This record gives sequence, C-alpha cells and structure tokens, in this order.
Amino acid sequence: MARRALRWFVGALLVLLMVVVVGGVWFIRRPWPQTEGTLTLEGLQAPVTVLRDAHGIPYIYAENEHDLFFAQGYVHAQDRLWQMDFQRRVGLGRLSEILGEATLETDMFLRTVGTNRAAQQDYENASDATKAILQAYADGVNAYIATHRGRYPLEYRILGVEPEPWSPVDTLAWAKMMQWDLTNSFRSELLYAQLLDALGSERAAELFPGYTPGALTILREEDLSLGTPDFEAVERALAKAGLLLDGVAQGWGSNNWVVAPSRSETGRPLLANDPHLAFGTPAIWYLMALHAPTYNSTGATLPGIPGVVIGHNERIAWGMTNLAADVMDLYIERLNPDNPNEYEVNGEYVPFEIVHEEIRVKGRAEPVVVDVKLSRHGPLVNDVLDLEQPVAMQWLATAQPNTLIDAMYPVNTAQNWDEFRAALQNWDAPMQNFVYADVDGNIGYYGAGKVPIRANGVGDTPVPGWTDEYEWVDFIPFDELPHTFNPARGYVATANHKPVPDSYPYYISTFWSTPNRARRIEEGLTAKERLSLDDMAAIQADIVSIPAQQIVPHLLAVQTDDIIAQRAQDALREWDYRLDADSAAAGIFEVAYWKLIEATVADDLPEALRDDYLAQTHRHYQFMEWLLQQPADNAWWDDQTTPEQETRDDIMARALAATVEWWGRQQGDLVHEWTWGRLHTTTFKHNVFGDISPLNRFFNVEAGPTPGDNQTPNANSFVFGNSFAVRGGPGYRELFDVGNWDASRVVITVGQSGHVFHPHYGDFAPMWLTMEYAPLPWTREAVEAAATQRLELRPQQ
Repeated sequence: MARRALRWFVGALLVLLMVVVVGGVWFIRRPWPQTEGTLTLEGLQAPVTVLRDAHGIPYIYAENEHDLFFAQGYVHAQDRLWQMDFQRRVGLGRLSEILGEATLETDMFLRTVGTNRAAQQDYENASDATKAILQAYADGVNAYIATHRGRYPLEYRILGVEPEPWSPVDTLAWAKMMQWDLTNSFRSELLYAQLLDALGSERAAELFPGYTPGALTILREEDLSLGTPDFEAVERALAKAGLLLDGVAQGWGSNNWVVAPSRSETGRPLLANDPHLAFGTPAIWYLMALHAPTYNSTGATLPGIPGVVIGHNERIAWGMTNLAADVMDLYIERLNPDNPNEYEVNGEYVPFEIVHEEIRVKGRAEPVVVDVKLSRHGPLVNDVLDLEQPVAMQWLATAQPNTLIDAMYPVNTAQNWDEFRAALQNWDAPMQNFVYADVDGNIGYYGAGKVPIRANGVGDTPVPGWTDEYEWVDFIPFDELPHTFNPARGYVATANHKPVPDSYPYYISTFWSTPNRARRIEEGLTAKERLSLDDMAAIQADIVSIPAQQIVPHLLAVQTDDIIAQRAQDALREWDYRLDADSAAAGIFEVAYWKLIEATVADDLPEALRDDYLAQTHRHYQFMEWLLQQPADNAWWDDQTTPEQETRDDIMARALAATVEWWGRQQGDLVHEWTWGRLHTTTFKHNVFGDISPLNRFFNVEAGPTPGDNQTPNANSFVFGNSFAVRGGPGYRELFDVGNWDASRVVITVGQSGHVFHPHYGDFAPMWLTMEYAPLPWTREAVEAAATQRLELRPQQ
C-alpha cells in the first residue's frame, strides 16, 4: 500500500513538474513572433513576402513603398518592440512613467533640453514624402501592437505595463537621442572651463591638445577644394551629467574605409565600416533587406526608424563614422535682478519663453512639473545640472528644425555620386564621415552635416550670452565641407580623427580621436598592392597598440631590483604589441598606462575632475602622446606633493611598481596569469534589467574575455579605473565587394531578436567576438537559397 502511494506521489510530482515546465516554456515563447505561414494585416495594400535566414535576418519584398515601410515597421516590432518603446521613451523624456523615480532626473534633463519638442518640430518641418514613409512605418508597428495584446515581450509583463501606439514623432525622438549620442562637446566644455580655473590657460590647453601638427588627417592638402567666466559647481555638474544618461548609448567611435578598383584584387571597389557605440542588449543595430520596385536597400537599420542607415543598394554602398563636429555651445546668461523671467540681450532685458513640462511618474499621484526657460540660445540647463549660474544650451539638433530624416530616403536610393552628394545636403546632424563606392568603380568621401560659423571663438568653453559677440552667424557652405572623389592614392579611411589639414579655412571641432586607429588602418591598406575582403576583415580585427609601442620602451628602461617587476618587463620585452585577451604583456601594459596617466595628472587635478578627465580617453591619449615628445623634465612629470623634482623616468618607474603591486593584489605573483582577458571582458547588458539580480542572469548576454582597447581598430572600449570591462565598440561590421553584392559580409553584437531565450537573442555574440561574419545575400535567388523561414503578409479584404 505504501509503495503504491509512493508511486502515485512520484507520478503526480512528475506530472506537476511537466506542467510547470510546459507552462514556463509557453510563458517564455508566447511573445515570440510568427515568422512562417500567412498573416492578414489591416493597412496593407498588396501582398508582402518576408524571408528569414538562419540568423534571423529578414528580407522583405513588397509591391510598393507604402507596404515596404509598413512591413518594416511590423517586422521591427516583431523582434524589437520593447527596445523601440524604451528608446522612444528616452527621447520623449517619459521613462519615469514605467520605471518610476529611478529615471526622473533623466526625464527632467531631456525635457529641459527639449528632445521631445525638437522631434515634434522636425516632423512638422518634414516633407510630405517623408511624412508618408513615417506614417506607413508607424502603421506597421501599430498593426503588430494591435494584434498582439497579451503577447507582448517579457519586459512588459515584468513591469506591468503595455505599449502605446507608435507615432511618427516617436521615430524622430529616437533619432534625436542618436544625435545626442554623437555630440561630444557638452561635458568637454564644462570640464575645460573648470580646468582653466584650476590650472590656467596654458596647462589646461596641454591637457586638451587639439591635434599634433602634421599628424594624420582624413584628407590631404591635395584633397582640399576649398574668455571664459568663473564657473562654480562644475564638478557636481560633470558628475550629474555623466549619470543622467547611464544606460543610454554613449559613444562616438567608428572606422570606415573605401578602396578603389586599382587597389582591389577583384577589380571592384571594396568598402568596410564598423560604427562604435555603447554595448547593450538588445543590440542597437538590426540587419534587414528592403525590396520594392522603386526601392532596394540592405544593411544595418535602427529599430524605430524606417529605411537603411548603413549599407548598399543595387548600385552604391556607403558607410559612416562620426565626424565629431562641435555643434553645441553653452552660454552664460545674465538675468534681470528684478525679474528672473527676463534675461539681458545687448543691454536690454527680454522675457524667456517658458514651457511647462509635466512628467508622469509611476507611483506618484501627481505629475512633476518642470518649467523650462527658453532663451534665444536654447533652454537654461543650470537647474537640472546643479549649476549656480544661468547656463543656456544651444544645440543644433534642437535649435532649429532638422532635415536628417528627409536625407535618408535619397541616400538609400541614390544611383551615383552626384545623387548621393545631393542627398547629403539634407543631412544636417549628426555630422558624419561618409565613404562611398559604386558599381562604376568610383570611390569618394564627404563630411556631411551643418557646422556653425561663430562670430568669435570656437565654442570650447561656456561664453557670455548677453551680447552678439559669440553668436552663430552662418554654417559652413555644403560645397566647402571636407570631401574628395576618386583620390589618386586609391583609398580613403576615417576613424574619427581630424578630417582636414591645418590649412582648411573653417573651424569644425577639436574633439578628434587620436589618429592611432587610423594609422593602423592605413598601414593595413598600404601593406600590399592589391587588397581582398579578407584583408579588410583583418584590418577590422587589428589589435596592435600604437600607445604601447610608444610607452613600453620607457617601461623597459626602468631599473628595478624587484624580481616580479623584472618578470613583467620580460613579458613586455617579448611582446608583439597585440592586445590579445590571453596576453599577459597586454594586461601589464594596460594597467601600467592607467597608473602612468594617474601618476602624471593626479597631483594637478581635484579628484572629481581627474576621474572625468580619465573618462575622456581621446583627450589623455593625445596628451600622453604629446608629453612623451617633450623633455624628460617637463613640469607635468613632477609630482607636486613631494619636495623632489620628478622626471619622466621617475614616473615610469612609479607606474611600473604600481602595476606590479596592483596585479599582485588582484591575481598573485604569477606574471603569466596577468592576462588582459581577465580584466577586459564583455557583457552585453539589458537596457533595464542589466544590473538587477537575478533577472540579469537571463537578460544579459556574456561574450567573455575580449581583445583590443580604445586605440585599436578592433576598438573594444572601457573607462579607466578599477574595472576594465568593455562598455562599447563595433556594434556592426560590414564588408562589401561593390557590385558582387552576394559576397557581402556582416555581423552585429548579440542577435536579431529582442525576446529573451529566443534562439536569435544572442547567437551573433560568439561570431562577433571571434571576428566571424554572416553572409548578407542580395539577389532573390541567393536569398531564397539562404532562407529558412517564409512569412506571407496579406492585406485584409
């Protein structure tokens, strides 16, 4: 009897377990989209076919452009609805409606800056053709939302919210955040102002070197056709500005290059691109092909935005990197002491325009109201940044209607250089380095975007706003922006380095990256007479460190009796300067560089400013390169906290000793175990649950030990400090043999799907880490051969 009861109990337990497992699987899989069979959708005008390959890349075939963009919106929502919803809420300043108090400061900041107001302004200014594309795309997204109630992504169920209908303005709000991500001057201006106050103009300028005279630029000479106020509370502002958008994409690196047929093994142009942005899950990019009788384009898209951002059509290919133009200035305004709602303009007081922004916060009965004061230069941002003086932000993306979205369709459909160039005239912000190639064998480069011409100064520090002395008076004429077509050297490469030589007549920026990545790329492009796509891939994978080549000889020159330090020197002596994840020498060098830059500036800067300066990696790499070219007794090498006069050799010795001591604490005295990959690892964190245990165990994607650093073409970047965890890098890689489109190679960071546990949630991550690529077929025959799923979308009768 007891045995029978036991069997019954075990059987019941197994049945219950099966029910739980099946129920759990059902719960997880319920939001996954239908990717095979037939769906009938209201709003379509004709049938649409969606083919998907083994990596989940969709290839959409429509009979007209309305249905093409409708289907794109629907498919984006199938795979990335949560990401799209989260991103639009960021751009509209509405995160707190679903996340509560934790994101209130972010919402207050963005409502003050006015990305929501600017998105509405851009939509009202858009052409009728652009509005039609935006509406068709929104209708597709909404078709998915309307037909999937109760089956939304898992994030909605965890948070207890549902998506609202999509609107064209939502698309433009997210585009604003991409513009913010690629704008670099905001924190730099605040930091530079405080450095001026702390160090004086000469030493502050040395910490912020513009660019070494004669250093590598994108264009050569032959390519050319053409008073800071006292500033209080800046440390608090810098810290707060850095935290406000934590988790939102922040980064501005990228590489691209194009090679002429005369330098190519195939006799056709070759084009490569890998834009670098902050890492996360889901991936920023989404691979997709769009085909209609009048529109054919494929490559990287941004969920929430119609069209292809980077890729190719039937005749041309293009790539982009950030040109880092200075399109944001901060102005100190003078308030009327008798009326804080007025400010001074040329000796007279004029009223602010006051906008009331209401922010709904989850858990609060009443909305938070932010009164935004708008000056002629833009909103006052001092209240949201804890600055004591009234500071207005003039930013190109909000100062006037932008036409970026009007440029995307003609870029996607351009058939030659003249049409491509004409399309770029509407590309106002963010300013980008475009590389171009076509099936006729032409290559080109255009630095496209609006760059303000200032009456005085260059906008690198906050300036007085009460006169016209520092106003934007015009923009660099389009024809005089940096560009070249079929250069004699047979290639063009960009890596966020300075685009023009010093003879260029206009100011664009000082926010250039060091040319270290560009140097390695050009070394690869000139290493052999003719290049292949495999050569392009090898350049994208390059992890040789130029800063290590400059610094390691000084570390080897250090005289030390410490046996562990001597072993560290032995590892460096045998090193090939490759930042491999399993390299101990790479791990020693990276910590030594950190200790070197800290030892150089720590005694000169307050702690808050030092940490922010170290976070601006392009600045201190430029500074260190400059300093190594100075005499060994330069004042920067001296430690002002000691009575002695330290030299370069003293600080190098100190950096080596600190490195050995730090690694010893972390890993013990076995130098061969001090590998770079122990520190430099990549975790693609979820945009909400990335740091919330135990959810992060499921929503994050682990890639593991990662090669490269901030200065290598394979630029897996980090912020200097006790953690060297990767925070950003190549989010998308493309390689095109122009005209032989079926040979195209692409990869993104994690996966096409935004649904946790889905097979395509993280399947690209191992390929991304090991520099593998997926094919991106072009011809219908090749796509059909690669397709593993077919979905037919039918209009409702």
